[in-house]
Amino acid sequence: MRKFLAFIITMCVLFGSVNSCYASNIKWYEYNTVVAHALGSIDGRKETNSKEAFLESYDKGIRVMEVDFELTSDGTLVARHDFDQDSYYTLEQKVLNGSTQMDITRYLKEKICFKYTPLTAEDILLLMKKYEDVFIITDSKRTDEQNIRLQFQNLVDSAQKLNCTDVLDRLIIQIYNDEMYDTINSIYEFENW
Repeated sequence: MRKFLAFIITMCVLFGSVNSCYASNIKWYEYNTVVAHALGSIDGRKETNSKEAFLESYDKGIRVMEVDFELTSDGTLVARHDFDQDSYYTLEQKVLNGSTQMDITRYLKEKICFKYTPLTAEDILLLMKKYEDVFIITDSKRTDEQNIRLQFQNLVDSAQKLNCTDVLDRLIIQIYNDEMYDTINSIYEFENW
């Protein structure tokens, strides 16, 4: 089987584009052995979920990346582990006025570790549109139905708004219980779980 897969991939490279491989029903997990956590590391820093981490991972040949998703205080889905005190410390950001909440304006304005670009879910979808061989594993952190609905409806709505619903077939949905599967599947029938 491995020889057959190697042959198929070689033929795709020699006689077509990488995208031809996707049309041949080879699954993402059959040719990707590495997953970059939180979009990978950048300058030795982990868990930034930043644009620079994405580009660094891509340049290293990594095509499957996990992204942490969280909602800002005003309801925008962004690439961030959470808004807990520890994350502010890790990302070298300050808690303002004793609140760990962050709205989208502050989120986009405040660089991660003073130099890396924060990403929204829309930014992630646009990167997937540009880099057609990338798969993203979702890490939504939440398991309650309300947050799951908000997060995944946001992803689907954003893909429709950006005219890139095809990238939804390259999202790999991470779930934590059976109810979560049912909730997400009622929003959109994702291909990869």
